Amino acid sequence: MDKFKEALRSRILIADGAMGTMLHAAGVSLDCVLPELNLSAPDLVADVHARYVAAGADIILTNTFRASIPRLADAGLERQARDINAAGVRLAREAAAAADREIFVAGSIGPVHTGRQRAHMPVSERAEALREQAVFMAEAGVDLLLFETFAELDELVAGIEACAGLGLPMVGQLTFMEDERTLAGDEPETVAGALNTSALTVLGINCTLGPRGILSVLRRLSSCTTIPLSAQPNAGLPRMIGRRRFQYTLHNDYFARHARLYAELGAAIIGGCCGTTPEHIHAICEAVGNLPPGRASHVAATGGATAVESGKRPPTLRGLLEAKRFVIGAEFHPPQGSDPAMAVQIATELTHEGADFISVVPPSTARAQMSALSLACVLKLQTPHEIAVTITTWDRSTISLQADLLGVQACGIANVVCRTGNPPLQGDYPNLGGIWEVDSIGLIELLRSLNQGLDSNGVPVGTPSTFFIGARVNPGASDLEGELRRTKAKLAAGVDFLVTWPVYDLDRLSALLEGLGPERVPVLLSVQPIRDLDEAEFLRNEVPDVQIPDELLSRLGRVQGHQPDIGKQIALELISSARDLVEGVILVNRDESPLSWGRLINNVREVTRRAVTPDSMTG
Repeated sequence: MDKFKEALRSRILIADGAMGTMLHAAGVSLDCVLPELNLSAPDLVADVHARYVAAGADIILTNTFRASIPRLADAGLERQARDINAAGVRLAREAAAAADREIFVAGSIGPVHTGRQRAHMPVSERAEALREQAVFMAEAGVDLLLFETFAELDELVAGIEACAGLGLPMVGQLTFMEDERTLAGDEPETVAGALNTSALTVLGINCTLGPRGILSVLRRLSSCTTIPLSAQPNAGLPRMIGRRRFQYTLHNDYFARHARLYAELGAAIIGGCCGTTPEHIHAICEAVGNLPPGRASHVAATGGATAVESGKRPPTLRGLLEAKRFVIGAEFHPPQGSDPAMAVQIATELTHEGADFISVVPPSTARAQMSALSLACVLKLQTPHEIAVTITTWDRSTISLQADLLGVQACGIANVVCRTGNPPLQGDYPNLGGIWEVDSIGLIELLRSLNQGLDSNGVPVGTPSTFFIGARVNPGASDLEGELRRTKAKLAAGVDFLVTWPVYDLDRLSALLEGLGPERVPVLLSVQPIRDLDEAEFLRNEVPDVQIPDELLSRLGRVQGHQPDIGKQIALELISSARDLVEGVILVNRDESPLSWGRLINNVREVTRRAVTPDSMTG
């Protein structure tokens, strides 16, 4: 215990990266119970440990993240819990002993149950399960306990209290969502307040977020606690490369740059989570290895829809495109909770400012938010606006998709954009609870059948639907040829229009459109104005298949204090240059202020009539 705390005081300690990612890369199935490999495939686990030690890690985590008795019971392995945990410690201890320097072995402990199961097991019982697992690893000889990827503060607090009597240093890490709250809704300040007086040695963040998101949460934690901090981000967002196969593409230098920022905020432990590899850990070592830990100054911790009158219905999206009008759409996500009043207000403001339609897309985080379908129906029923809704097929059966589509049509919505989709990240290993009975192409075919008056089995359903079918296309895809083939398959399935992901490189857009040839249909260009250099680097490094040209980064880097204006100017220039390539744009604006949206829409309307100039900026 004293050795670990002394090391914390003397230098920044480097933790290892993802165990699950490395095991899956070695060929282990996504459905495998990874801790069981400590018994059935110890050489695989030992090799991962050895590679992280060679990369420079000071702390290696045991392969026991889901090795509590209740978690193992899900796979019928509860009787082997002690052996699995002990073997996990032994394998890590052997890797540490083989090194020529001091390596600390951390016993990895994850939440006892997933979110849906927690309600059926009291916190006190979960705390006891965490203590039982900790005892197994304490008996086997771990140097410290590391509680990771906890989404519920109460469970972490109870687990720490239950394990305090074991006499081991404890690191407690929660996972935060994009809105900088835990899945249970706790703010960083609340977390710090609850743990400031606990037996915790280090407080930290891991998983779900990439380097940039972790930095923002760490900054808030550092302002309200004097407990040493830790940070273990994911390697950005995963990219789906096959059925139940994902790939992370985050560059090492970007990861290392954020490690230095974590160090400046006082992080005492820095490592990686999902998608990170020994190469990422080596980059962290090069950036911050042997630096003394610093701490920020201590600051006391602080502890139904409204109907809108409808008027004359505007032209449909189909009608506007058939009339060769350049269309402008505005995209936003459903709000949290069940009150759509603000969404209705914003949609009304947007259409008053000149938006031709509202594009409702699914939530990007695992939050208690309305579904895109529900919000789209509310907007259609309570406003006169033209609505498009994006539907994803992940975790949906064909029958449930069909039922929702018929409901959407009954609400008067015709415009549906088809996506395969990914599950929102919630935890450590890339284990997927979702299903893909059909992908986006299957959804296009289903919509086409409904337009013919037939269900998925070819049985007549009465009056044919009138869906205007859209699909996503990504000009920034790393495999542009593969993206072109898949887009042609969508066209063959019967898609009526395409919607790009946000584009910043028109050369790639031109190449993709040229590849489609005479088969192409109307294309709507998604444009997301970049707020600053930090966001540009985040998009380039953490979001799969987003291509940010070097010139754009340089341009943002040359200005100080005016980056949001430059970001909007760049967006307008992109739209102006793409005017003859596409049939419309969809604005993706993180700032949901109606005034900000309105100015942007007006500017877009101007630049689609004439070449963009600096004078075209009005806000």
